[in-house]
Amino acid sequence: DYVFDGTKDTSYVETDTPHPLTVYGQSKLEGERWVAEYLQNYIIMRIAWVYGAQGKNFVKTMLKLGKDQIEKRKQISEIAALKVVNDQFGNPTWTMDIVKQTGWLLDSDIRGIVHSTSEGVTTWYELARAIFEEADMDVAVAPCHTSEFPRPAPRPHFSALENRRLKKAGLNIMPEWRESLRKFFVQNGEIMKL
Repeated sequence: DYVFDGTKDTSYVETDTPHPLTVYGQSKLEGERWVAEYLQNYIIMRIAWVYGAQGKNFVKTMLKLGKDQIEKRKQISEIAALKVVNDQFGNPTWTMDIVKQTGWLLDSDIRGIVHSTSEGVTTWYELARAIFEEADMDVAVAPCHTSEFPRPAPRPHFSALENRRLKKAGLNIMPEWRESLRKFFVQNGEIMKL
């Protein structure tokens, strides 16, 4: 999603013109261009807001921060709510769904750029609330603005992706983001509680 500038107010489709805002986004776009230039038979899957049981990701970060807040509350009755950005929009996407969609793509005739994200659009704040609900954690969360959390590589404001090519081909198997988050916790609940 970093290949787009985030100024569009609807989900980006594969034919939208990329306009990255950061060096990170430019490097992603340059990688796409190199693949397209040097290969004839390729698939570039644009994915976004990825989470899974392995590696660092937003879901695991929220669970750690939530656990920390619960521990602090045992010692101090009133602590500040966890602030989470509520003015960035995207599609949280589970790694397992990406793997399944990849298999379908490899068995298809589709080539080129394909968006492959979960259905539905949300904010980091709404995602955080959903994470704590699925984890059955009593964590205070408050919405905030991006300006309160400056980052070295700023995220696009609206970076939701639409799986237009997959849908047109009848190959979109990406579920709604909340459904996937629920399945993620069913399959990884014990790991996430550690």
